[in-house]
Amino acid sequence: MLTKQVILLLTVLFIPTLFYFATKEGFYNTSQYTGNGSAHGTTEE
Repeated sequence: MLTKQVILLLTVLFIPTLFYFATKEGFYNTSQYTGNGSAHGTTEE
């Protein structure tokens, strides 16, 4: 029973945290980010 309570508690804490970071403006929306959104290098000229 304790395991179920721990999982429930972690879920209750995780979901609001998930929504907070999903809606927070971050590094990729600033002028400091110079990438093109790809994890790989591109051959742009």
